[in-house]
Amino acid sequence: MSHTVIGIFNSSSQAQDAIEYLTANGFDRENLDIRTSQAGSLESSGGADVEVSDPIGDFFSGIFGPGVSDASRYTEAGRNGTIVTVHAISQEQADVAARVLDNHGAADVDEH
Repeated sequence: MSHTVIGIFNSSSQAQDAIEYLTANGFDRENLDIRTSQAGSLESSGGADVEVSDPIGDFFSGIFGPGVSDASRYTEAGRNGTIVTVHAISQEQADVAARVLDNHGAADVDEH
C-alpha cells in the first residue's frame, strides 16, 4: 500500500533542502515531487481579475477528493508556499518522510 506525505514550505530553499536530504537518505527521486504555487489569473475588460484555473486546488482535490475540508485547508496553505509530495511505499517510510519534512521547516497547515 502506498502513502502520500505532503509538506508545505514557506521557502523554496527549505523545500529543496528536504528533497536533497530525502534522496541522500534512501528515497527514490522519482517518488518525490516539488511544486511552487502559481495561480493563473487574467484581468477582464472590466478591470477585475478572473480566475482561469486553480492548479493548487485541483492538486489537493485529487489527493483528498473534492469537497473534503482537508483539501481546502491544504489548498489555502499551498497557494503561498512550495509543496513537497512524497509517495512512500510503506507506513514506515511515510513516517520517516513526515519527520524529515517537519525537521526541514514544513508549515503546520492547521496554523495557516
